[in-house]
Amino acid sequence: MLVFYILKINQNWIRLNPVLFILNNNFLLKNTSIQLT
Repeated sequence: MLVFYILKINQNWIRLNPVLFILNNNFLLKNTSIQLT
C-alpha cells in the first residue's frame, strides 16, 4: 500500500523535477525488488 502512495507522490514529482523522480524511482525499484524476493 505504501508503494502505491509513493508512486502517486512521484507522479507529482515528474512535473516538479524529472531528475528527482528518476533518482527516487531507481531507489524505489531497488526496494521493491528486495520486498518481492
